[in-house]
Amino acid sequence: MDLINTIQIHQNNFSKTEKKVAEYILQNPELVETHTITKIATESNTSTSAVLRFCQSLGFKGYKDFRYEMVQYLHNNHKPLDSTDLFNQLTNTYMQILTQFKNIDKNMINELVNDILEYHPIYITGIYYSSLPAKQLSMGLLDLGFENTVVNDYISIEHVSHNISSNAIMIHFSLSGQRNEFQRLVPDLLKNMPEKSYLITMNENADIGNAFTHKIILPGLTFKNQSVFDIQSISMIFIEIILNLIHNEL
Repeated sequence: MDLINTIQIHQNNFSKTEKKVAEYILQNPELVETHTITKIATESNTSTSAVLRFCQSLGFKGYKDFRYEMVQYLHNNHKPLDSTDLFNQLTNTYMQILTQFKNIDKNMINELVNDILEYHPIYITGIYYSSLPAKQLSMGLLDLGFENTVVNDYISIEHVSHNISSNAIMIHFSLSGQRNEFQRLVPDLLKNMPEKSYLITMNENADIGNAFTHKIILPGLTFKNQSVFDIQSISMIFIEIILNLIHNEL
């Protein structure tokens, strides 16, 4: 019996959170090869302890052993695409995503640019796989002469969150848009958000969207669920567009 069948057979024995982990892995088994236990927990909207319990329910000591078994299963049962075919497939997908950039709300884009020009201080946040876009925007704004504070870990945000004033602008990157991630990052800030706050995400139904005054949806969520790697390149392109629009106003 293979690992996928084993997971399916154990479905009725899983707890509610373990079932969420199982559903995510059954839909995206290939992602186990490159995802850490933390990433699996984040993407399945559960916790690392839930992922660990899921693995132990299947008879594994921990996620490491489960991951090893899944990788063996994938390599034995999935014939890889020809490299040329895969290259063309990925290229076409990226081109389709770039075309979808035209559908981003232009009024929201203009408002973000104007608020960056007018509101200070500027705070930019993002953790884990959303930290790189936060850093890129921060460095780009510094190059344009805009002082800002970038926060990409729990310790730093804990010190900063108490001092964010109402006249500041906050830009938060969360490709998944999951509320539990934001609650862990800035629990106190949810009760006292700045006047201008932007969530930049790929998830149109992001459950933390209501915590922000503005929400910008980037294309690429479907591809995000297909790729074995995080497609931070999508948000990077968005940031380059924003920086060029700001530069045009100077």
